[in-house]
Amino acid sequence: MDDSLSMEGSQHGQGTEFVPFQTTQESLENLLLHGHLDIWVKEAKKLPNMDQIHKTMSGLFGGRLSMLKSHGTSDPYVTVSIAGAIIARTFVIPDNENPMWMQHFFVPVAHTAPELHFVVKDDDVVGSEIIGVVGIPTKQLLLGGENRRDFPYNERKRKGNKVTLYQDAHYEDGMLPDIKLDYDKDFVHGKFWHDVFNAISNARHLVYLTGWSVVHNVRLVCDDPNLSSVTLGDLLKGKAQEGVRVLVLVWDDPTSRKFFHRTTEGMLATEDEVTYKFFKGSSVHVVLCPRSGGKGHSLIGKQEAGAIYTHHQKTVIVDADAGEHKRKLIAFVGGLDLCKGRYDTPEHSLFRTLQTVHDDDYHNPNIAGSMNGCPRESWHDLHCQIDGPTVYDILTNFQERWLKSSPRGIKKLKRAYDDHLIHIDKVPNIIGQLDANHTCNNNDDDDMESWHVQVFRSIDSNSVKGFPKDPKDGPQMVRFFSLTYCANNLIPTEIALKIAEKIKADERFVAYIVLPMWPEGDPKSLAMQRILYWQAFLKKNRRFMIYVHSKGMIVDDEYVIMGYANINQRSMEGTRDTEIAMGAYQPHYTWASRNSRPHGQIYGYRMSLWAEHLGTIEGCFMRPESLECVRRVRILGEQNWIQFSIDEVTEMKGHLLKYPLKVDRWGRVSPLPGSEKFPDLGGKVMGTFSGIQENLTI
Repeated sequence: MDDSLSMEGSQHGQGTEFVPFQTTQESLENLLLHGHLDIWVKEAKKLPNMDQIHKTMSGLFGGRLSMLKSHGTSDPYVTVSIAGAIIARTFVIPDNENPMWMQHFFVPVAHTAPELHFVVKDDDVVGSEIIGVVGIPTKQLLLGGENRRDFPYNERKRKGNKVTLYQDAHYEDGMLPDIKLDYDKDFVHGKFWHDVFNAISNARHLVYLTGWSVVHNVRLVCDDPNLSSVTLGDLLKGKAQEGVRVLVLVWDDPTSRKFFHRTTEGMLATEDEVTYKFFKGSSVHVVLCPRSGGKGHSLIGKQEAGAIYTHHQKTVIVDADAGEHKRKLIAFVGGLDLCKGRYDTPEHSLFRTLQTVHDDDYHNPNIAGSMNGCPRESWHDLHCQIDGPTVYDILTNFQERWLKSSPRGIKKLKRAYDDHLIHIDKVPNIIGQLDANHTCNNNDDDDMESWHVQVFRSIDSNSVKGFPKDPKDGPQMVRFFSLTYCANNLIPTEIALKIAEKIKADERFVAYIVLPMWPEGDPKSLAMQRILYWQAFLKKNRRFMIYVHSKGMIVDDEYVIMGYANINQRSMEGTRDTEIAMGAYQPHYTWASRNSRPHGQIYGYRMSLWAEHLGTIEGCFMRPESLECVRRVRILGEQNWIQFSIDEVTEMKGHLLKYPLKVDRWGRVSPLPGSEKFPDLGGKVMGTFSGIQENLTI
């Protein structure tokens, strides 16, 4: 033994470890490892800087994160696990990309597993994130002897994916202008609900859905007379009758309950009990999953988690045609639930579609009483489709949640409840994870349109990890979309500090932040009371906000994060709402790879969104960091606010309004004169402090 390796490490059981990807291309035997393991963890070299590697906002936050981390690089440590059980853990070495632990473990084991895992992690204030994994086959350990050598680690980032980006549930041809990309390519505007309908229709083995709300009578295709009568519930039942495994995992709203044959609607109208009742007795398996507290919660904390926090993940996983009689998995991830009130287009019509596509899909929780003549609440959202190795991370997320969820009634007694899940490796014509990784990694360098994608989950607080990092040092433009954006969270504070830093350094930096005019509900009533008097103004002035439900970020037109993760503590803390998001970029369309401004799919997506919000595309929009662009967007926003706020009824070309606030030279914020309250419904634009429990709102 090396005399320098003398420091003893912790060898006590410390929970479970989930490795979200394979460490080898080989097929390994599941063998019993019984006896003692004599383990030395010496060092790691050239670890990535986890405050920059995923490149979501490293340049944005780098220097200012020094309030929490002195140098802003990785804080690595290692866990040793077998069969998912952690058997040893090193200490954390702060701010070091070449850590030297010199730790010894002597651990008794009696585990059946294919591999022993050494998981290198980055410790942070928001939790830990996997840097890489080393796997040593159990078969090799059973040979005995000393196994002393350097091991390369496997990264979690997935290469060789294809990604389709969607804005809103539907897009009608010609609704948005054509957008040219590099290499004379055109940006293709996707049709999200159409694609979901087709994907489910063409599934042969499995359809797995998660949602905050999944409603059986929603229609995914509204513009085709031959398909517009087909509801989601009928589609899923039909696939299940064909032998497709259909599993639906929906948040169990604690305020909605079923008493004998009577169902009470919950406060949030998710219709979870209605959905469960519709599929009961069919071949579609539905689990209503309550949000329960974790191991870190006290008894009161667990009760609080179940009462006010939710499962917010929205995913659809299906098998699809891969050619040559093979099947593959594809997944949809984002902010859109398959429920009522979500179908919309970039036009966001308030009245025009009330007698057509929204005839049976009226949604406006800001209004009570008679809805006759009132506008619908328009819905803006972001979503994506992923085709490639990353889908298996999303599949793992579903499998973990399904197995952890509590079945109802007699199903609780079924020991083999996990039999509902299809074992992908046992279906011969479905491409497995190892084959998908191997094929896509080999083709990644040659495919100009390939994507590198990583999944973030806030079940383990990783959703926030995507946001405090950046695609390259010193980004020039960051664009956020968020339903709620709370200053109690570190991210908004860091943006403000970064802006101040850039001003002082005389460097260009721009942050565009898009929010709904107010959170969903009556803007002047904490108890969401509906005062019918104000509805008359809505009918007269024919105006209403577009509900920005989307959650996402675009950095420098080369990196995108998308999913259901608000920039607030509910989504970011990791112990409140459960979220899922993805971060992605095209390696052939980055500033570094092109030595110029990239015009790939992410650029096209951002320009398409700007065309929707501003009603036009102008030359300066190609340079969003420029002062010319900032001033032009501000002018358009101010003009749109004036047009929106006056009582004269006019057709608005753009939807993006400058929020009616002003900031004086001393930094004091106040409403614009004459704009102290929201039009029609009232409510102060700067809000009002309330004694309502803080966890509900941040």
